[in-house]
Amino acid sequence: MSDDGDEDKSQAGGDEGEEEFNLPELWKYATQDKVGKIVKYLNSKEEEELPEAVQEANPENGQSLLMWATLKQRFVLVEWLIKKCKRDGFAFRDKTSLGIYDKWVEERKAKEERDKEAAEEAAARAAEGEADEEEEEEKEPEPEMYQTIMDGMEGEEGVDVFVVRRIGELGVYEGGRDSQGNKTGLGQTIFVNGDMYIGEFVNNKREGTGTYFWTKTGLIYTGQWKNNQRSGLGRMVYADGGRYYGQWLLDKKNGKGRYTYPNGDTYNGDWEDDKKEGFGTYIFACDSSQYTGTYRSGEFTSGKWLMSGNTTYFGVFKNFKPISKGVFIFNGKFKQEGEYKGGKWVPVKVQNIKGDDEVDLLITVQGNRVRLRYTPEMSGSLKSGIEQLVSIVNFKPFEQWQAAGEGNRKME
Repeated sequence: MSDDGDEDKSQAGGDEGEEEFNLPELWKYATQDKVGKIVKYLNSKEEEELPEAVQEANPENGQSLLMWATLKQRFVLVEWLIKKCKRDGFAFRDKTSLGIYDKWVEERKAKEERDKEAAEEAAARAAEGEADEEEEEEKEPEPEMYQTIMDGMEGEEGVDVFVVRRIGELGVYEGGRDSQGNKTGLGQTIFVNGDMYIGEFVNNKREGTGTYFWTKTGLIYTGQWKNNQRSGLGRMVYADGGRYYGQWLLDKKNGKGRYTYPNGDTYNGDWEDDKKEGFGTYIFACDSSQYTGTYRSGEFTSGKWLMSGNTTYFGVFKNFKPISKGVFIFNGKFKQEGEYKGGKWVPVKVQNIKGDDEVDLLITVQGNRVRLRYTPEMSGSLKSGIEQLVSIVNFKPFEQWQAAGEGNRKME
């Protein structure tokens, strides 16, 4: 499952020499879907020029570059714009509303500091046994924060009590609305806590395709939304550098998906409620070894361990380590049955593999060696046949049956 979505793609047809609409250089690259050239163009800008460059709107439809990248799901470009430009990348147009928003941020921070100082002073007085009622003069109540902001922006056009209070309570929104005034269509918002979203809305909710940026943690999600939750196909960039691309449901990884860890390891397979659950493959970046098989609650429980040097082990696992009975295959030519006991491999003799016609394992039943055979009629290849037999011999009821048989033999 690929998650780059950012390869340059030239549109078929059209005269490359024809400059319709006199598009700016940035948007010529965008209309041709040349993400690499977009990034190269932006990287050529000086630091003070970059905000203006990324906020240049498409003259055809007024979209920002981040909106275009979000809707086209050009994930690498989305990540680059947000990490490099932060709020500038969202290209908010209403500078007055942003100014009011910033005033709210300043006032809230100042109030937090005042409250902290007051609490520290009260704690110090309490430690000294002083009574607040007797020695502290009654303080005048602080003015409402919105009034302080109003006073600081007196005379600015478009600033009134309603606007200031709305921004303080809801943040800033720019975009489409329906006949009832609900956010609907394309839009972008900066929330009271500083998080930002750009993309599609339906009836005041994130619905469709959109990008959400958690400013405090640095997480970035681009993909499908349903009822304000991540649902559908999407890509998450985590603060530690990890990335997940795949299916989501109710804000959690559910379905097929690939997680790339900061160290380069990858897991590609089934997920349920943010945990590996079902069939999947984990590949270690350091040596390309891999676990392929069944995962339960995030742990590899049974399947194939492909090691470096063309050696494969089939068995069951706990904490990513083999336990109990299993089979090694060496160079596809030899097999060795055995069992892990106390973390150590206890083998029996090495056998030649004669082909895919028959795969077998030997088990002990009442003191006798009994052959379990996997044949072509069971519709499996050599490797899947071995994996099936290993699962059988490690199946708890089967082990209990063997143990019971051994116990009966000793009583005879």
